[in-house]
This record gives sequence, C-alpha cells and structure tokens, in this order.
Amino acid sequence: IDARDSQCINLREEVVKTMTAHVDTGEPLPRSLFDKMLEAKNFQNGLTTMRQLVFSLTDWRLHSRFDANSAQGQAVLDLARSINNEYHVIPQASISRWPNTFSHIFAGGYAAGYYSYKWAEVLSADVYAAFEEAAKVKGTVLDPETGIRYRQEILEVGGSRPAAESFAAFRGRPPHGCCMNDAIDLTVKLFCQSHCGVGTPTGSHHTDFGIWEACP
Repeated sequence: IDARDSQCINLREEVVKTMTAHVDTGEPLPRSLFDKMLEAKNFQNGLTTMRQLVFSLTDWRLHSRFDANSAQGQAVLDLARSINNEYHVIPQASISRWPNTFSHIFAGGYAAGYYSYKWAEVLSADVYAAFEEAAKVKGTVLDPETGIRYRQEILEVGGSRPAAESFAAFRGRPPHGCCMNDAIDLTVKLFCQSHCGVGTPTGSHHTDFGIWEACP
C-alpha cells in the first residue's frame, strides 16, 4: 500500500511544487508540465487495467476451476483466449502464446495470487482517499493528523497484525472498490456500465474475486 499510495500523493500539484525547482530560476514545476504528467499517467490506463484483469482472471480460473483431466480438450491457451475475448477490447492474435511465458503464476510464487497487484491498487486508492477527504476540510492533502494515523495504523505495525485489520483501523471500514474510480479515471465507471448496467459502482458487484463492498 505504502509505495502505491506515495505515487498517488506525489502526483498532487501542491505536493509536486514542494519537491521541484528549475535548475536556474528556482521556480517550481509549471502547471502546463504538471498537466502533461497527469496525461502521461492516464494514457491508455483503461487498456493497462483490462490487461491486468485478464492476467488475474486467467490465473484465478486456472487455479480454481480448470481441471486438465476433465477439460474436454480445452487447453490452458483456450481458457486464456476466452477470457481475453470476454474482457479485453483488443482481440488476441492467433499466434499469441502468452500463457507459456506467464511465469508469475506457474513458477514465480504468484499462483492464484496475481490479482494482488490490482488489489494493492484498490487498497492504495482507498487509503489515499482519506487524504482527499481531509483536504476537503483542511484545504490540503498534506494533513499531519491523517498522516500520523496512516503511519501508526499501517506503517508502524507492519506485519505484526493482518493487513485487513490495519486497513480497517485506518479507514474505519473494509476497502471499497469505488475509490479506484478517481485513481484510474473512468475505467471503473465504464467497466460497470458495460458489465453491471450502472454508471458508477454502487451497491454490491459480483466478480470472479467475490463481491465488492457496498460503496459509501
């Protein structure tokens, strides 16, 4: 959480201005360049997100549903292609054999756990939302009180207690998937429109990974 959350807060203009300066004039990063940074961050964000979801779903279904002995001739590649066609906007090339090199889920220690990459982003976006909420009251995301709570409830305790407990201690509730809406622009909104028939993820949404918590 901490690494990704730092990426979020470091892309706030008020934060960038505290750590940048022109080599000759000492002026902070101008707004025009800051906007370009945001554009670069969000460039093809939807494609990147769906690509990670395809990887995660392939991993999940292979390790929870796929049985080579009863697959009726379906190969791992067939399953991967069907998931790609279901969730990705770009058809997979017929010559693609990407599962053959997906070492993460076969020999890399991420078997049935690749989704943790995206889940870490969900948690990070939710944690960062606490600073955004503080900014509405305090006028800045650099709120010392919120920062101290974050340090005490998440960073200091480390692995001494379950991560879910640390998260709940900081946010006062379980994680919400909708905080990703701001973090990845319109991706979640568009995904929900196409798969759930709604504009934003409200209520509970079924996924291969369970059910999103009801959004606040």
